[in-house]
Amino acid sequence: MSLNVTTSIKGGFRRVATRNGLLLIAAYAVVGLIWQVSFNSLFVQGVAQFAPEAADASPGVLSVDLPLGVLAVLTFVLFLVLQYMALVATRILVGGYERTIPNDLLTRNIPLAIVNLFVGGIVYSALVVIGSILVIPGIIAYLAFVFMTVYIAVEDENFVAALGDSWSLTRGNWLRLFLLFVVIGVIGGVLGVLFSIGSMLSPAASTILSALVFLPFSVLSLGIIAEAFVQLRDERSAAATTEAI
Repeated sequence: MSLNVTTSIKGGFRRVATRNGLLLIAAYAVVGLIWQVSFNSLFVQGVAQFAPEAADASPGVLSVDLPLGVLAVLTFVLFLVLQYMALVATRILVGGYERTIPNDLLTRNIPLAIVNLFVGGIVYSALVVIGSILVIPGIIAYLAFVFMTVYIAVEDENFVAALGDSWSLTRGNWLRLFLLFVVIGVIGGVLGVLFSIGSMLSPAASTILSALVFLPFSVLSLGIIAEAFVQLRDERSAAATTEAI
């Protein structure tokens, strides 16, 4: 059971270059921009209220003038919306749904899945950070548990089971996964250059580019991860069937 990096990248692009994939990109761009403006506004209002001497530290940042409490609630709600979108996007891309979205994908086990994604994300990040003290263990943790979110979203597992299943599925493919993420990183680096140019133009342009480029790019990254997951899962299932025969 081995991962084909080229197939994962091409398949990831194909999964995103569909009606549903383009809808996800558009949704990420719109919600991401609103969330970014809301977050910026919360930061600006918070600084103005609690540290007025630093109120001019972020001139030109794209923000709106709303009460601090309203901005805090709005930012939190939009954060939850983004988590919900990530959950649904994972189900759509892994399932290969190109034009239709079954209602089950939109409603199944949502609250528990989001809680597991949140807590599991903290545990995953902690494992990577702790492992990074010795460098190599951190890289292995990042690669070995990368499918945790997929198992939570698609298989309705809790984060503990998802971590274990991700380890099992990725074992023996860490180097290939590393190469896959190098490619994703290169693409992200190119977008980072565009972001840097936008930042030099104005903070407002930086905000818009961040929402319209990086969040939609996460859909492409998710498509590639979905393709890699399906490839390894199907190969393992085929191998198990062959052994049973």
